[in-house]
Amino acid sequence: MKFFAEILFFLSIFGGSFGVPHSNIVEEYLWKVPVWESLPYKEDSYVGKYPYFIPENNDILGSGYHAKSGLMLVTIGRLREGIPSTLNAFCPGEYPSGSSPLLWSFPDQRTNTLLPSDYSNAHYAAKREVVDEDIPDKLRYKRPHYSIPDYRIMSVYHPTVDNVCDRLFVIDTGTIRTIDDTRYWSQRPAILVYDLPANGCSTRKFPLIRRVELPESVYSDPLGFDYIMVDYQSKGGCDEIFLYLDNIFDNSIVVYDWEKNDIWKFSNHSSMMPVPTESYVQDKYQLNYGVMNIGLGWPDKKGNRVAYYAPGASTGQYATTTKVLKNKKKALNNYPTNYDFRPIGYQGCKGTIHRQFFDETCGVMFFAHMALSAVRCWNVGNPFNPNYLSEVFRPKDFELFSDVYVDSEGYLWMHSCHVEIILGSSDPLDLSQVNARIRRIRVQDAIEGTMCENYGGTLPDEYAWSFVSE
Repeated sequence: MKFFAEILFFLSIFGGSFGVPHSNIVEEYLWKVPVWESLPYKEDSYVGKYPYFIPENNDILGSGYHAKSGLMLVTIGRLREGIPSTLNAFCPGEYPSGSSPLLWSFPDQRTNTLLPSDYSNAHYAAKREVVDEDIPDKLRYKRPHYSIPDYRIMSVYHPTVDNVCDRLFVIDTGTIRTIDDTRYWSQRPAILVYDLPANGCSTRKFPLIRRVELPESVYSDPLGFDYIMVDYQSKGGCDEIFLYLDNIFDNSIVVYDWEKNDIWKFSNHSSMMPVPTESYVQDKYQLNYGVMNIGLGWPDKKGNRVAYYAPGASTGQYATTTKVLKNKKKALNNYPTNYDFRPIGYQGCKGTIHRQFFDETCGVMFFAHMALSAVRCWNVGNPFNPNYLSEVFRPKDFELFSDVYVDSEGYLWMHSCHVEIILGSSDPLDLSQVNARIRRIRVQDAIEGTMCENYGGTLPDEYAWSFVSE
């Protein structure tokens, strides 16, 4: 018996490539190319000099599920021309598993539809003239940026569903990119927050709660705004939150204080920068991304959490605490040179990740891997190294996993796409093949039989890092 136990242990810690044969992983939805219920223009129309719809340029990059309303949000970043709608939705209850649901624009078609003037920088310049640059940022952010009546959405990569207060958070980069890497700054990048009512699937009405335009002081390349993470404070309440935005091209983490309506950034620390030699996917596509994902651990008694992060082009895993990120003075004092930003371990060969998500119920972090074409997990009570990383799922053919998250009903969702082709080359998507998939499995089933199954670390209310300055 001891022999067999040792064999099982060996496979669990060294057998990442062996995988876990989860027969209960369900492939819920898949698309060769997205199709909409309806579009405002004919598919062979033009927007300015660019085609309105180019099928081989459309890939669903991210997804997010809101269980209370039964709504699935999916995003198609405008990284190439020919994208009719960037933020979209459908209702899973209307489609069987294994189908290709029809999409509809979220919150509506008008907000997602491009105009010929968007393919120029004139619109962005006109928007800039509205803001008096002589007004200090602190005062300027007291203005109701979210009340702009004529806003539209230029390009969104990933949705963040808030299951606590039933909201949707997205970052609009405000930038349109074409296949030849021409970039149009159509409007300022902005944080968009929508209400997700329980009857949303029937009414399709989603009020805009807040729209916050980002000042140029917190970015140089708006195209790099990727994910957004919501951090609730210990007091509770939907207005007592901080938002953490990553910018993969600026190598920065932008922090937004929702209650004070204030914003700042941490940038250019070595832990936030890409490693060019670790940036290749399939030895063909280079995705030289800086910090692009943040996973938040349990809160301590003061509402501070460990913030795990990693550059997209790096096998390193790093950590700080939200106590540091929430301190604007430290950000303004170039605080990222401090020891509070530190490595905690490495993912192993080709262990670059697109996103990481922490499930507080079981104390496990899930990783959506790029070059590995896999989803893995790590129990935060264990040391961080390849010996304690277990594989949850690896498909037979290559897929780039771009989203992984746990919903309010205890399901782990895994989203895969081909952003390595969309952003890393000028190649068209192969429309004879499936290009985007959404799968799910119960969290407990996903970690059963892996190194992630049994939590053995500190209790949540003792969860803190000794290197944080008091």
